[in-house]
Amino acid sequence: MSRMVCAVLGIVFFAAGLSAAQDDRMVPVNDLRTVSGEWKGTLAGTRGGEVPYTLLIGTDGSWRAVSPNGSSNGTLRVDNGVIQFRSATTGRAGTYTLYEAAGKRVLRMRGEGGVSAELSQPAQ
Repeated sequence: MSRMVCAVLGIVFFAAGLSAAQDDRMVPVNDLRTVSGEWKGTLAGTRGGEVPYTLLIGTDGSWRAVSPNGSSNGTLRVDNGVIQFRSATTGRAGTYTLYEAAGKRVLRMRGEGGVSAELSQPAQ
């Protein structure tokens, strides 16, 4: 009986995961103007845990980020629908990928050294 319950629960969790993944779709970025402005969220993987993170994206390919750990800045470019970044402050690089889920746009960052962030634009 317990195998049956485990199998059913496994199917339910698998289906729920598929449903969530289908609602969360990548949106290609072709122009930085479509993501310019202020983004806020959480930065993870630096100095022990998650911290608040604010990212300001300029239409000219510049960016500035602020967290309790300090601030940094650098450049952005679009490559195959994904935003590539390089920090002038640390020299590290990574990507920002735009997703849309339930009508909300989310930028997900993956950087060198295991740093990551999930950001959204504050309501205007």
